[in-house]
Amino acid sequence: MKQTGYVALVLAAILGLSPTLLAQRGRPGTPSLPSQSRVPEGRFPGFPPNPGIGQPETPGQPPSVPESDGSQAGLQPNTQAVTASDQLSRTPRLAGRLADMLAVESLTTEPDGFRNLGLFVAAVQVSHNVEGTTFDGLKSRLLGNETTDPMSLGEAIQDETALSEAEATEAADQAAGQAAELIDENS
Repeated sequence: MKQTGYVALVLAAILGLSPTLLAQRGRPGTPSLPSQSRVPEGRFPGFPPNPGIGQPETPGQPPSVPESDGSQAGLQPNTQAVTASDQLSRTPRLAGRLADMLAVESLTTEPDGFRNLGLFVAAVQVSHNVEGTTFDGLKSRLLGNETTDPMSLGEAIQDETALSEAEATEAADQAAGQAAELIDENS
């Protein structure tokens, strides 16, 4: 009888603890998720709370951004747009091919003012392939000045040559495709 009392005591202890064990560990085969009371509101499980950063100080105001001493690289926004000149400095092979097409030793001021590399390369393509166009003429039309608004590549081609609107648009589309290929080949 001594043994049955001992077994009963052990079973009672196990049954007494089992609800606690199941609540802490979950049932076998089911994932254990943190209780919702432990996860800060608006945060993801596993990430520490970061109060105040990015939260508006007063409703309706833009979020606050912590002041930076410059020690954390990558947190400062890039306020300067990447220009065609910047992109060409990273692709010397492309710059060399474009300089050859323009019959200049190296590209110095030619890409200045273009909003992207593709438009610059397309303008070089047109000036090299379409009779009656010059790079400087296309550039001045594409970028505009104090008295004229910037034109599209098709408008600039039509304005500089005797091509019809449809022919100028086709030449612009063809130049854009060639520019994309040239950039891909030489990047």
